[in-house]
Amino acid sequence: GYEAGLDWQVAKGLRLTATAFDNRVDHAIANVTTGTNIRTRQNVDAIHARGLQFGAQAAWRGLSLDASLALTDAVMVTSGAQAALNGLRPAQTPEIAASATLGWRPRAGWQIAATVRHTGAQYEDDRNSANSVQPEATRAMVVAPSARAPARTARRLPDTSLR
Repeated sequence: GYEAGLDWQVAKGLRLTATAFDNRVDHAIANVTTGTNIRTRQNVDAIHARGLQFGAQAAWRGLSLDASLALTDAVMVTSGAQAALNGLRPAQTPEIAASATLGWRPRAGWQIAATVRHTGAQYEDDRNSANSVQPEATRAMVVAPSARAPARTARRLPDTSLR
């Protein structure tokens, strides 16, 4: 496989990254259905994953932003008893994952941060069954380091998209 990336310091306090990858992992471990509602971890011949990853980090006067985006096309390479899985997406592998954190340091020793994470739809099983699709999800979390303001988390927001 290969990976190629760029790391660009655009200006003081602003950095951008981009990586392209095409990797094959031989004898990868995957969830494999072995019976009705029974899945075990087994080695498959390989998993071939290719995609792009982007990142951005910015900082200015106590404010910071850290963002990332991953686009992944992954398939299982199988044979023998697992031949029916050949070309299917590995379980729990979304095509898109994104995250952004905005932070603020109002003074020394204090930081407030808000994070939004998005994960695309993904299959829960190795057979890519229509009834095993886990829908895309967007989550938000706000954190402030104070005993009077504990972390607050929104586990699931209404269906939203970062597209």
